[in-house]
Amino acid sequence: MHWIVFGDMYLKSFKNWLWERRKISLREWVIIVFLLGYWVVGFEFFLWSFKFIGSFPVVGDLLLERLWHFFFFALGMMLIFSNAIVSYTVQYQSPETSFLFSLPLSTRFIFYKQLIEGTIWSSWGFLFLAFPLILAFGIVFQSSFVYYLAAPVLVIFFVLIVSFLGSFLTHFFLKLNRGKNTVAAVLLFLLGVLVYLLRFPSELKQDSDVYILDFLKKFLEGLSFSMSPYLPSTWLAKGLLSISFSKWRVSLFSAGLMISTLLLLADLAYFISGKYYFPVWEKNQGGAVGKHRTFFWKVSSRFKIPTLIQKDMLCLIRDPSQWIQLGLMGAMGIFYITNLKNVKTYVENAQWENMIFFMNLAAISLILATLSLRFVFPQWSLEWRRSWIIGMAPRNLKEILRTKFLFPYFAFLILGEAASLISNLVLGSSLLRILLSFWMLGVISFVMISLSLSLGVLYPNFKSDHPSQIMSGLGGILNLVFSIVYLSVLLTVLSFPFHLAFLGKIHSNRILIFWVGGVVLFETLFSLSLSLGLLKIAERRPCLG
Repeated sequence: MHWIVFGDMYLKSFKNWLWERRKISLREWVIIVFLLGYWVVGFEFFLWSFKFIGSFPVVGDLLLERLWHFFFFALGMMLIFSNAIVSYTVQYQSPETSFLFSLPLSTRFIFYKQLIEGTIWSSWGFLFLAFPLILAFGIVFQSSFVYYLAAPVLVIFFVLIVSFLGSFLTHFFLKLNRGKNTVAAVLLFLLGVLVYLLRFPSELKQDSDVYILDFLKKFLEGLSFSMSPYLPSTWLAKGLLSISFSKWRVSLFSAGLMISTLLLLADLAYFISGKYYFPVWEKNQGGAVGKHRTFFWKVSSRFKIPTLIQKDMLCLIRDPSQWIQLGLMGAMGIFYITNLKNVKTYVENAQWENMIFFMNLAAISLILATLSLRFVFPQWSLEWRRSWIIGMAPRNLKEILRTKFLFPYFAFLILGEAASLISNLVLGSSLLRILLSFWMLGVISFVMISLSLSLGVLYPNFKSDHPSQIMSGLGGILNLVFSIVYLSVLLTVLSFPFHLAFLGKIHSNRILIFWVGGVVLFETLFSLSLSLGLLKIAERRPCLG
């Protein structure tokens, strides 16, 4: 009965949402075009990649199979941690959960409802990314219509399995302790274990004439762990592969494994939600106030840190879901940097050196863009409960925006420059490339934070306290699209002089430095003008609400 009532409520809300948008505005058309453009570009990229890898003699099909399994393994691990973080926020910290417990509803219903909601918010990105990949794979291998019918079903099974696992992980460690420190420590430990397992093999034959074959052999051996028969990602990858090649017995076996596991997890969730969910939720509502904050206030007062920055820093420190995600990004960064030495070992010509340098710069820039979207964009929307305090403060919107800009900018600048220095030293980059990377990451950090902060002010979402839900709105999508477009154009133009030097059209280092300096100056002025223009537009917003 409860499911019918809430289902009817959500259905009516969806109908009202469609009615409000019966006339699509210009900005919504822009978003639709960008989303369709991403799907088209992503589809063409995956299509070309599958054909290119499959064309390798001898090892093409094997390499493609290993990468296919590794892709779903990596996304599965990301989804487990994402669901664990979202489950902590939605199931144990959300005001909506407190409201639901005040109603005559069963704890099992509340658990499942919040689990489904958290799954949707944490997994939509996976579905958005997987759509062009699965479609391109089916076209390359000329799969039958059964593949396109079965793929969405298997993907949904996979998402539900990892959602249950992430929720159980959060519930288990919250039950062990009051929770916050224990959950953070254990998740960070698991991230460290994951980084250890994903280490790229480093003992390679550098002096061998067949070093490429040796590299491929070690590479394939390093990816073999992602094909373990005990992993749900293996069941999904093998199920899709077997359907595309019409191996029906294997596909039915993989589907049976996913269904039986899903039913087992659902039964376990039924038991946990009925007996332990409410006591753990109730225990997690309170928290002891220690004296550790005295040190923070002494430091902040000594260095005269503005009050608004102090508040943002304390909110970051006190919310485990925030800095656990920072830990996740840090683990990915460590995994990335520790494997760069192998890339340097096997790439020796100038063309590949240029490509790897700019790919490294793009990777660090995308990490900064992701952090900006996750931590900077929701800031303004999360202020809605304190809007009356900010409105009464002796500060105008311009000063508030500048203050909220400073803390993330210097944090991003330190993170970006540290990652750039370490990665370029590992790659053995020249001094020109290192200085260029330093300067451009400073500019990119400025633009990314300006973009996220401005769009967060222009497109706020005051109906939610969850950053993941705030990011899923109109402003978050615009932020993501504009960040990708900006970085693509910026790095493409920046790489042009180096490409000319490789082709032999620039014959001296002085001319190359002149070219690079001109491009950097132009891009810096353009980026600063763009950022300041966005902040000026945001400053015209009359009030917080």
